[in-house]
Amino acid sequence: MVEEEWMEEETRWSRRRYRKSEKNGKEIKHIEFTSKFMTGEATITFDEISREWEGWSSIERNDFLLGYMRSMTRNTEEDFKIIEFLMEHAGQSEISMLPLLMRNLPNKKKVLDFLLNQVRETKLEEIENKTKCQLTNFYSAIEDLGDPDAIPVLKEKISEMLENPGLYEKGTPSQFNRVAQDLVTALKALYKMEPKNEYIKLLEGLKLHPSELVSLIAAKALNALKRI
Repeated sequence: MVEEEWMEEETRWSRRRYRKSEKNGKEIKHIEFTSKFMTGEATITFDEISREWEGWSSIERNDFLLGYMRSMTRNTEEDFKIIEFLMEHAGQSEISMLPLLMRNLPNKKKVLDFLLNQVRETKLEEIENKTKCQLTNFYSAIEDLGDPDAIPVLKEKISEMLENPGLYEKGTPSQFNRVAQDLVTALKALYKMEPKNEYIKLLEGLKLHPSELVSLIAAKALNALKRI
């Protein structure tokens, strides 16, 4: 195995180490990420983020969100104010990480409304061409909430995906399909709230997806549902 030296990069919110190696003719990328929120080197207040957010680039915003999310201690009133600010001001390049932060908010109705609005407003073509983020994290957060008010929206979106097999069926072993992953996570969330065998059958079909990663995600979803 051929390995390169580690390269390091440090920002206000994080520290990264990068290295490439080669095994059996294939390049492997190694990345180590450390959140400075976790180490105590970084802090943020509502006043700071509301004042600084507009001046940050998309790269800076995503770096902040990844570091902030990794801290996993977002349970103070100050944190709640920050997360609600992000719900109002994050753009499409940042919004995919918000469901992972919003789970701790006490106002569950506000969280559910935000999640469902994003699901309703996002078109499949926008997910495929990457003009809007995937909805995987949104479906996972909806599953965690377990609110039956989400069932009609989930059914509508799943029907839309199933009616467009050209978008979710295509792929190769090494190619990832964004719409197919969304379909898996949406079916899993729906089954948790409305356990019907038809959803299991659809997941079993997705386990045969040509994309190895989609197939793996479907298999993991089925295994998780069997443990319920």
